[in-house]
Amino acid sequence: MERWVMEAQLRKETGKGPARRIRREGRIPGVLYSPRVDPTPISVDPLEVKRVISSGDNVLIDLKIRDGEKVRQYLAMVKDYQLHPVKDQLWHVDFYEISLQEEIEVEVPLALVGEPVGVKMGGLLNPLLRSLEIACLPSHLPEHLEVDCSSLQIGESLHVSDLTIPEGVRVKTDPSTPVVTVLAPEAEEAVEEEGAEREEWSAGSEGSGDE
Repeated sequence: MERWVMEAQLRKETGKGPARRIRREGRIPGVLYSPRVDPTPISVDPLEVKRVISSGDNVLIDLKIRDGEKVRQYLAMVKDYQLHPVKDQLWHVDFYEISLQEEIEVEVPLALVGEPVGVKMGGLLNPLLRSLEIACLPSHLPEHLEVDCSSLQIGESLHVSDLTIPEGVRVKTDPSTPVVTVLAPEAEEAVEEEGAEREEWSAGSEGSGDE
């Protein structure tokens, strides 16, 4: 998996006032969480964070934190980030340190590949699961897991237990969980009709209250 390099500055002050000054300077506040040290307040370039987030899930980052002349480097991942509620700008970001020698537990997206036989016969491909919870060493972390749907007939489903999992990856999600199915054309129509009926009932209920 690709690793990104990100520069950060150690923050000497915390709180709303210093955070506002950091944002006026074109940076955003953040925190590095680690099992080895106390939470470390930092500031980073929001454009670099955007590039990492947009490149995919579970990206490994070589985070270099500068404190004057000293630079400390950590292997990290984005733990969470916050957007401004109005401006839709990055407002804060949290990282957490990981070790190449220790397993991590993450959600990995599923990518459906292949056109099912059932779809060619008029059926509808119906995804039921978007990601899989796995555990592995960071060096074995896949960007995504492919789900080959090409053999699916109408009415058939694939479950977690049917997936091909790379070596070194342990699946935490229940093996019996359905991943994708191919609906028959009449089942597709029934689902659409049921949804329409629910919308009509909801609209009617909203207007039935006392005025």
